[in-house]
Amino acid sequence: MTADLVDGEDLEQLRHEVLRLRDQALGAEARGEHLRGRIANQEDQIAELENQIAERDGRIEEWKHRVAERDSRIAERDSGIAERDDRIAERDIRMSEKDALIAKKNSRIVDLEARVNELEAENLRLHEELARPAIVRLARRFARRPRNDEQS
Repeated sequence: MTADLVDGEDLEQLRHEVLRLRDQALGAEARGEHLRGRIANQEDQIAELENQIAERDGRIEEWKHRVAERDSRIAERDSGIAERDDRIAERDIRMSEKDALIAKKNSRIVDLEARVNELEAENLRLHEELARPAIVRLARRFARRPRNDEQS
């Protein structure tokens, strides 16, 4: 029936066309099968990469936790250091105040030593002044008395 509708030459062209389309379909099916294999392979690779990413994400989270703990310890240490610095600053202020007080007392001591030296010099001068008339009086008394050698 088909042969009646188409002549021999058309039939041959149709056969070639059918064979060509069949070859294309087989090639497309083979390419499709090949592509399905590649897709399956790539899906496996994607799954493996997703697993690696998940593992790395886990390690990243672990490191984030470690870093947070370290940062917390550093903050505690910094706080302790700041407290110590404050205490040192307070001690420095007290030491400066004590140094100023010592310097003031040392200055007062120097002033008092100078005053003592002045008073000792004045005292010595006064003793000399007082002793001079007494020595003169004693000398006059002795001069008025007759000597024991002269009496005999």
